[in-house]
Amino acid sequence: MKYEESVEHHLNGCEAVSTGLCPGCEVCRDIYAPDMTMDEFDDAWSSGEVCDEGSFSWHWCDICGSHLGGDRYVWHYIDSDGEIQHEDGACVDCVMYLAYGDIPENWEE
Repeated sequence: MKYEESVEHHLNGCEAVSTGLCPGCEVCRDIYAPDMTMDEFDDAWSSGEVCDEGSFSWHWCDICGSHLGGDRYVWHYIDSDGEIQHEDGACVDCVMYLAYGDIPENWEE
């Protein structure tokens, strides 16, 4: 399966997919700024005071399904009920693809 097909398969049913911390996400607030109110977290997010620097994991990527180890980043989507869903397993390739449309050259099929 090609990279773009794999991403499409894994994101089936996900709307408004984005990587990084999300204003309005209680999980992000609880992890990255537990002492802040949601309004304070949203303000800190918009000013760049809180950010996700990723962390190494051997867990597969939630978005493309790659089983290669590497940094994983927070990502979000809106489900069929209109609710923000928090995930934390986006690989660097998927972050770059979702942000800039860059398709990895040597992606394992």
